[in-house]
Amino acid sequence: MDLSANHTEQLAPVAPRQFGLLNLTTDPPGVAPSLDGVPIPGCPATPCVVSVSVGDHVVAVDSPVYVPWSQSISLARNQKATVSTKLQPKLGVLAVSAPAANGGQLLIDGNPVSATGWTGELQVGHHTVAFRSADTWPWLAGVDVQWQQRTDVKVAPTSVVPGDEGAFVAGLNAYLGGLGGRYGVWLDDLSSGRQIGYHAGDSMEAASVIKLPLALYLLDQAAQNKLKLSDTIQLEDSDFMGGTGTLYYSNAPGDTLSYQDLLGLLIQQSDNTAWKALKRVLGSDKVDAYAASIGAPDCHQEDDNCTPQEAGLMLAKLATSAVLDAGGRQMLIGLLENTAFNDRINYYLGNVAIAHKVGMDGGVMNDAGIVLGSHQFVISMFTDSDNPDQGVQAIRDVSRAAAKYYSR
Repeated sequence: MDLSANHTEQLAPVAPRQFGLLNLTTDPPGVAPSLDGVPIPGCPATPCVVSVSVGDHVVAVDSPVYVPWSQSISLARNQKATVSTKLQPKLGVLAVSAPAANGGQLLIDGNPVSATGWTGELQVGHHTVAFRSADTWPWLAGVDVQWQQRTDVKVAPTSVVPGDEGAFVAGLNAYLGGLGGRYGVWLDDLSSGRQIGYHAGDSMEAASVIKLPLALYLLDQAAQNKLKLSDTIQLEDSDFMGGTGTLYYSNAPGDTLSYQDLLGLLIQQSDNTAWKALKRVLGSDKVDAYAASIGAPDCHQEDDNCTPQEAGLMLAKLATSAVLDAGGRQMLIGLLENTAFNDRINYYLGNVAIAHKVGMDGGVMNDAGIVLGSHQFVISMFTDSDNPDQGVQAIRDVSRAAAKYYSR
């Protein structure tokens, strides 16, 4: 603009922009809308209330998972327009066929459907298909369903062949290698002494499986007449620990309990307070030294670490009378058979007696036990993943496959 003398500038009047309000909601919420083909400033996701210039507009939603939607609106000055819509999901067809199998179970996104096949509409995107049976390794697949298209999936699981060690090891490696997380497995055939491992020597968090060497040491001391199971100890404040078990909630410092009562709580309830009281009185270093003397040098009470192999070796020695006296073995196996936690090794194995000890801590899910069926074997499995349910299911699956393998 020229402001010099004798100069006249003509200024064109500019009318102020006029606005109204748009109140936009969708069912479901959380989608990014557009106005006249561009994102709406101030509305990254529904619901929202934003200022919009007066006039005619087109409000739209174009989402990867919902059918495109749009609506024309006309907005006057200072008018509030309310627009609400129910979005329809984009659907595709998934068709899954599965073989007939003993105890077969087919799951779509974790939900059971007909065991031999399923066809239906699903929202577009990624879905999971899982098949399990008593005679096969689990079959797991991820499937992407496309809008208005059909996706066919044929389930082809690998059979578990009784007595075929090479095939069993290959199946074990393929199954666990396809899961996220860490896994360790130790199997010991008590009739032949043949053993199978998968990262079995890796030191992992034992969680409450670490209570097993403590129980063995306590009974060993009783067998050597260094203590009586009827002797009592007094609980101290530092012993109390929440989590599993009832002592933390039902007792107080100063209460006295016998070694035998604490042993029962330690194994059957996995009582954390009983664990802390017993290792305080007996000495964690002495428990660790005893564990090392029976083949488990990597099992440490204070670090709560062990290997699946060493946990399994301790159970194998218990089952084959290589540790403790007859009374101690009978007592401990009886306690291990009657625990409050039977959701892992036991899950698929029906009425077979199993003497076992579980462990759990966040994403750590473990179980180690003696399967006392017609063909006895030890299975010790440690898991650590972001999904504890996945760890539990992996123990169930490997336990059932092992039972099939040993059924020859």
